[in-house]
Amino acid sequence: IALNVLEKDEEWEEALTVLREHPQAARTEPVFTLKESFYLLHLDNLEAAVEALEKNRSRFPGNDDINYFLALGYEDLGEYAKAKNELAKLYAKKPEWQEMAYSYALICGELEDYPCMEKVLEETLQKHPNDPTILNALGFTWAEQGKKLDEAHQMISKALLSEPKNYSFQ
Repeated sequence: IALNVLEKDEEWEEALTVLREHPQAARTEPVFTLKESFYLLHLDNLEAAVEALEKNRSRFPGNDDINYFLALGYEDLGEYAKAKNELAKLYAKKPEWQEMAYSYALICGELEDYPCMEKVLEETLQKHPNDPTILNALGFTWAEQGKKLDEAHQMISKALLSEPKNYSFQ
């Protein structure tokens, strides 16, 4: 309860102190690993946030949330190959996780692995055929490569019609 109050008041340093004063809880529940990382991010300490996730994930093998946020941390640190590796494992396990799949596709694109990017976006679009973000991403991926230009234009137009004020679709 104390953590919830501190979070609501955005008292990140205090929340981190309270969390660390109760190491037993932090060792038994994965949510506390995520909270520690979250607090460190709010304190502008990305390296320590990633380190906390790396250090504690062995306690919770297979925890998809910890692995996902670790991948996002690697991405923020510019460690794209590490991020891609983590996301590839998650995608193989849970391809229906739309947000993670989209992150994976973007990392593939960042590393210029366009076949991977397209495959993930196409598979995600099959599951979510009207998602404007996926439509836009796949449409622009194809357009930038000069592929399937008519289909790409239709996808981008559909995304823009769905969210006309979304500047990234324009």
